[in-house]
Amino acid sequence: MQHIIGIFDNDDKVVDAIHLLKKQNIAIADVHAPFGSHHILRDLGKESRIPYGSVLSGAFAIIATFSFIYWTSVINYPLLIGGKPTFAFPSWVVTIYLMTILLTFVGTVIIFQMRTKMMFGNKAPIVHDESTDDKFIMIIEQTKDMTDQQVDKIKKLLVDQGALEVKMQDLQIA
Repeated sequence: MQHIIGIFDNDDKVVDAIHLLKKQNIAIADVHAPFGSHHILRDLGKESRIPYGSVLSGAFAIIATFSFIYWTSVINYPLLIGGKPTFAFPSWVVTIYLMTILLTFVGTVIIFQMRTKMMFGNKAPIVHDESTDDKFIMIIEQTKDMTDQQVDKIKKLLVDQGALEVKMQDLQIA
C-alpha cells in the first residue's frame, strides 16, 4: 500500500505538522523517531499505558517479596537467634526495596516487549535508514479515495512545515 513519507530533522517541526494535518482532517498512520517524544505520542493519540503496567509490576514486587521473606523467616524455617523476634520487618526493608526495583524493571521490560511485539528474532521494519539516527519519519497512508491533488496538497503541507524530503513508498505496516 502506498504511503506518503515526510522526513523531518526536528521534533518541533513534526509536532507542528501533526497539528496542521489534524486540523485538515488528514489521518497520520505513524511517526518514527530516533527517541521517545511525549508530545508526538500525545498529539497522535497514542499515549502509552506502560507506566500503569510498571506500577502494577512494582506493587506485585512488593507483595511477592514481602510474602516470600515472611514465609521463609516466620512460617517455613523460623530461627531464634539471641531471642530476637522472627518477624523482624526493619531488617527486611532494604531487601524489599531492592527486589521491588529489580522486579519492576523486569516486569516493565516484559510488558514493553509484549506491547511492541519486539520478541527475540523479530526484525523491526525500518522505513528510512536515518530514523534510527537523527531524523523523524511521518507516515501518512494514501487511501484509495485520495485524488492526486489531495496527495500533492499533503506533500506541500509537509514541505511547508519543514520536511526535508517527501516521497511515496510502499509499506507493510502492521
